[in-house]
Amino acid sequence: MHKFYFILAASLLPYIGTAQQAKEAPIKANYQLAAKFSPEKLKKMIFSTSIKPNWINFSDRFWYDYASPQGKNWYIVNPALKKKELLFNNDDIAAQITKIVKNPVDAQHLELQGLRFTKDEKKLRFQVQSTQDTVKSKDEIQKLKNKSDTTKKKLFYLEYDLATKSVLEISDSTKVKPPLGWASFSPDTNTVYFAKDYNLYWMDRSNYLKAVKNEKDSTIVEHQITKDGVQYYAWGGDEYSTTTGEEKDKDNEPKRKRVWISWSPDGRYFTLNRKDNRSLKPLWVINNVGSSRPTLETYKYQMPGEVDSTETELYIFDAGAKTPRRINVSAFKNQTLSTWTKTAGKNSYKEDYFINYWLGTNEEFYISRSSRDLKRIDLLKVNINGTVNTIIQERSNVYLDAQKPFLIENKKQLVHWSERDGWGHYYLYDTNGKLINQITKGAFHTEEITGLDPASGTLYFTASGREKNEDPYYLHQYSINTNGAGMKLLNPGILITRWK
Repeated sequence: MHKFYFILAASLLPYIGTAQQAKEAPIKANYQLAAKFSPEKLKKMIFSTSIKPNWINFSDRFWYDYASPQGKNWYIVNPALKKKELLFNNDDIAAQITKIVKNPVDAQHLELQGLRFTKDEKKLRFQVQSTQDTVKSKDEIQKLKNKSDTTKKKLFYLEYDLATKSVLEISDSTKVKPPLGWASFSPDTNTVYFAKDYNLYWMDRSNYLKAVKNEKDSTIVEHQITKDGVQYYAWGGDEYSTTTGEEKDKDNEPKRKRVWISWSPDGRYFTLNRKDNRSLKPLWVINNVGSSRPTLETYKYQMPGEVDSTETELYIFDAGAKTPRRINVSAFKNQTLSTWTKTAGKNSYKEDYFINYWLGTNEEFYISRSSRDLKRIDLLKVNINGTVNTIIQERSNVYLDAQKPFLIENKKQLVHWSERDGWGHYYLYDTNGKLINQITKGAFHTEEITGLDPASGTLYFTASGREKNEDPYYLHQYSINTNGAGMKLLNPGILITRWK
């Protein structure tokens, strides 16, 4: 019997040794498995999980696309009529595209790039990639390091007539060029402002159009406004950080930089902030992911306990005279200033150009002033004559958040968000800072104002944590009268919502 156990134990020794070796084998990262769950790979399996409206020429109508395992479809929606329908028949448009592009295109795998409506809303324009070789443009070749790489796959520019349901090839010259990233337009779009060599410049529209064609055009006329801007004390164009160790094509680096200005509605004035960071010591970050070699990022940073002897400066510029005036808004040491701007909407665009308007009227605008520890926040009303009024003060022993005030036009009232009772709630004030009433109350958090019906005084907003027996992070849409009465939940259910 003992002999049997001995033989059995001996026969199991190789398996025990193998198991011990298996346990001791080092664990290696399985990058191939991880790659299967990358966002790009998952996109092909999950398809659409949300709807992104694309508004048609700033109207209430919009189109969207939605992908499923059966393919992608494009829809047009008219909320006023409560109507949704397909933009086109996928089979029909795929057949027409195939005839033009000479690549087989089927309805289930239809890919349309850059789809948009024309100004008259009678046609759709989009691009389709083909496998046909074509020669790169002169501009593309000029930017190449390898000048012999002159071929590319042709991108077809197509137009679909909504009435005739026909597809035609059009010239690539119809491609809409987005505004140059450095251009800040005046409300009449006749003047463009930008930063160059840390100073403020302007050019007229005719010279801007030259820059659209060729930014290096030597005939472009620029006008310098300020002359004392330097690095770390700039009127604009001062980059947050500089990175060394990476290859840069300095010849093709843009000389013009964007400047962040906010306009009065009548276009007579604009504001600009400036800060002297020259005395601040640098901080460093080593970036060692995403490139072949590590790079060193350097930026100015004020560490806790360090003293900064300078303050953020607020200027109002007379757009006609091109002259600045500094406004005294000092109150806290090393304070932060935020100029509130109008929420972008249809009236924020002139043609295809975005105008950044300040929040307020032609004569006055609103800014917030925060202490360095964010325990003191003031809402200020600044007049173009230089007068500054503190209309609302927030004080706390702990860190405070702030939100942009919501102006109620023609009523000289505003909705202010505050955490003064321990929860984020809305309060109704007049524009001189007199509290009228608290709008929302209770043990929940209000998040964002999504609209106002001025006729009924109904405020629409999102909030979380109010509904029982659900995740407190779920946002819901609510309505309430600005007098604090009649709060209603508009979208019951356990869900996550996003609003546009």
